[in-house]
Amino acid sequence: MDFSKMINTKINSIICINKKNMYFLKIISMCLTNAWNSGNLLTVLDMNDLGGIYMDYTELAMRLMQNMFMLHKGKKHQEMNKSICGEPFVLEYIYMRKGDVLPSEISSQMEISSARIAATLRTLEKKNLISRQVDKNDRRRVLVALTAKGKEETEKQHTKVLGNVTHMLESLGEQDAQEYVRIIGRLAQNKENRCQNDKDI
Repeated sequence: MDFSKMINTKINSIICINKKNMYFLKIISMCLTNAWNSGNLLTVLDMNDLGGIYMDYTELAMRLMQNMFMLHKGKKHQEMNKSICGEPFVLEYIYMRKGDVLPSEISSQMEISSARIAATLRTLEKKNLISRQVDKNDRRRVLVALTAKGKEETEKQHTKVLGNVTHMLESLGEQDAQEYVRIIGRLAQNKENRCQNDKDI
């Protein structure tokens, strides 16, 4: 392909994507002029560089959903998902708190009704994984704690999941691993902020 055809191909691809946005095309026109002088036309017209101006978040969301689906098919990823749902989440939450907790705390963290938490706690108690006792300082409250069996099983699951997550981060490399954790942290903070805003309304 000769140089003029290369230019037309690039321009047409840009116009097809952004044909309704004249301001964007003016920017491209300016870039073309600079590129012609510098000989860096292909660099200037690289859509990877220009894409950030008008980000298609819906397309990104579709790609993310597809990638998450592929990840979910993996056994290790399924184990990680299970650890933050249902009974495993309750056990992990009590374990991480390193002491007695209130059912209302667990209900708040899981964002489910107190009735569902009560049912889950009854099941765990029958399995001898937790104990429930009346608070000596306030007999209106019930405190939940891990039994010896519950602590042992939760520690095993915690170690297993931690190993899976560590392996996943190692596979990303130092920079991407840190960036991934930063982004997840930002999403978590955004969620906390939205919850707080809803309470303030």
